[in-house]
Amino acid sequence: ADPSGKFLYTANFGDGSVTSYGITQSGSGIGSLTSTGNVPSGSGAIDIAVLPSGNFAYVTNFTSQQIITFSINPTTGALTKVGTTTPIPFIGAPQGVAAHPNGNFIYVTGSVTNNVAGEGLNPTSGVPNGFVPGSPITAGSDPESVALDPLGNQLFTVNALSNNVSTFTVDPGTGALSFVENVPTAPALAFPINIAVDPRSTYAYVVGSNLSTGSIESFAIEGGTLVPSVTSVAAGGDPRSVVVDPSGKFVYVAAQPLGSTPGGVLAYSITAPGVLTPIAFSSPPLHATSITVIAVP
Repeated sequence: ADPSGKFLYTANFGDGSVTSYGITQSGSGIGSLTSTGNVPSGSGAIDIAVLPSGNFAYVTNFTSQQIITFSINPTTGALTKVGTTTPIPFIGAPQGVAAHPNGNFIYVTGSVTNNVAGEGLNPTSGVPNGFVPGSPITAGSDPESVALDPLGNQLFTVNALSNNVSTFTVDPGTGALSFVENVPTAPALAFPINIAVDPRSTYAYVVGSNLSTGSIESFAIEGGTLVPSVTSVAAGGDPRSVVVDPSGKFVYVAAQPLGSTPGGVLAYSITAPGVLTPIAFSSPPLHATSITVIAVP
């Protein structure tokens, strides 16, 4: 979603496109979506990040191994392709993408090359104009997703095949990353997939599965790294995405079905620092893969 809360975007892996939606801002239909267009991106469009300014969006194409830059019309939310970046062989099979809170950098994971790279952005066109110093930098095995804390001081990659989270500090001036350590996930998260950081940059939540059931694990953010906080709790069959609401009071997970466990959306309240209590489960959509929370002004 864009920072204004007016528009929502989905990266569509199957047909290599991006769909844009307008978000109803008031009345009985507040929060409802209206499709406003579909634009080609590239083969295997898998993730999308929008700059804090709301001016540009970035899509990673897993199969065609590209990063596509789109400008965003501030009135309609329409996307216009303005650039294509091909980071291979430095970043193989780009997957996760995240924008720095200062709007000067994006970070992309290479799920085949097992690394993460920061790229500076042209302030006028928005197109990536080169790696930040020291990038790309090694992460764990198969980094599926990437996230920054809201202050932009720390970055995390979730590594599905090495069963851990790589932690980095970020230089907000240059965008350079410094590796801190790889933090193992709990056995219940043998294949971690996604991470979300709370608005105060104090806790992070990681979802994944052990191929039979899904879980979510809480970590305290301390000294530039992650410290396991409490025992993991159940999170559906195969959780694919996690988000913390802007108030920092609730966590939501999108999960696919796994075995006899259905997919859907799970909600948790944060009842104490890092402590999650399940409060709701909604079965449709059955194959949820991504989730976001939007604060409508």
